[in-house]
Amino acid sequence: MADLNNIIQLLDEENIAREVSMYHDLGRSMYVTEKVLVNSTYELIEEAAKFYMHQYECATGSQIPQWYAMGLVENILNRKFSSGLDEAFLLASRGIRGGINAVYDVIYKELKKDHEEQYIRYVFMSNMDILSWEDKIALIEQYLNQFGRYLPQGVQPRSVAELANNPKELILMHMQALNQIRYRLGR
Repeated sequence: MADLNNIIQLLDEENIAREVSMYHDLGRSMYVTEKVLVNSTYELIEEAAKFYMHQYECATGSQIPQWYAMGLVENILNRKFSSGLDEAFLLASRGIRGGINAVYDVIYKELKKDHEEQYIRYVFMSNMDILSWEDKIALIEQYLNQFGRYLPQGVQPRSVAELANNPKELILMHMQALNQIRYRLGR
């Protein structure tokens, strides 16, 4: 059976920082732009895509094409700003609330969160896919006994068997618990 202590060690906040987060933080701190304001939505997406490509390369060591980054950025901005791309453009074109840097911060946080989730998914899946059904159930019960108290109120699994069938729910629960702990610690 997979060792819960090994999984927990891999999912420790400091380990996630070493494996994922610090590369995003370093990338964000290194990014310098001469653009303070943008003149069009296209220019906003283009500049934000350059930032995304920089962040992605810092975090993964890989590159992605600009056309792909532009699509991802547009999607992020439409999801993360209450008025979507229009609000992001308003900030970046008028210098409001940090201007384009506020847009970069949203992208940075979203990409970092996505990569942390991917890492957590990798840890769970690589340790659980190899287990028998009984061992999966035992591992999830052990996990819930040890970490269930950190789950935000209202976030409780329907059943251990459902978590064994749908590890994505367990991954999301772990992310919510990690966010709750960070919130309590003021991070």
